Amino acid sequence: MDRFYFPNLEITQDKFFIEGEEAHHITGVMRKNIGDRVEITNGEGLTCECELIAIKKFSVECSTISRTIVKKKKPQFYFLIPVIKNPSRFEFMLEKLTELGVNQIIPFISEKSLKVSDKHERWTKVLISAMKQSHEPFLPVLHSMINFDEGIDNLKRGNSVIFHGDFEGETLEHLISVKNIFSADSVYLIVGPEGDFSEREKETLSRLDSIPVKLSDNRLRSETAAITLLSLIKNLFKGVP
Repeated sequence: MDRFYFPNLEITQDKFFIEGEEAHHITGVMRKNIGDRVEITNGEGLTCECELIAIKKFSVECSTISRTIVKKKKPQFYFLIPVIKNPSRFEFMLEKLTELGVNQIIPFISEKSLKVSDKHERWTKVLISAMKQSHEPFLPVLHSMINFDEGIDNLKRGNSVIFHGDFEGETLEHLISVKNIFSADSVYLIVGPEGDFSEREKETLSRLDSIPVKLSDNRLRSETAAITLLSLIKNLFKGVP
């Protein structure tokens, strides 16, 4: 069933209107008609199966049939990703991290990164589209672009663990043996830009006790490294109560 996004959706609503761009997407792009059933999500764990009961030029009216609530699970996954110059590759990274269930995304500029502009509105649309397509119940929080040091300063030091991609890092077999990581409430993931972290940035990660993770025998692009790291670490924590 096709899924659409309505951030104002509330569990108490039996009927509601969707207006604007998403209404156009429902009727003008997906060609939905009165009587069709769709899923509507608020991106915060609430999804409703609805019937379209009225269609106007700039809005659709929905009647709720059933509701599903998904609660956030621990640990929460936060990803510091480098902003790369190629927009299509960066948006591909955003899309895939959303599909894989990342909770928050913090784009950063590294010492070796090329300068690019913050396209927060466009990037948010990429996240919304990926959330709907993958039926992920939560829309990731997208932070404003910051530099590497600001990103590190904003890490919450509580009950958390930090991993970063490193060509000479630890293997999955070794990580499984590090038992104390599985009690973490928050997991922070970091990958470097195309030219790798600077030596100073590597020293910063070392001081944070960030765990280096070997992702491949080959050198990976930033977006491939990010997707691989999230997949690997989420699978590592899979089944942890």
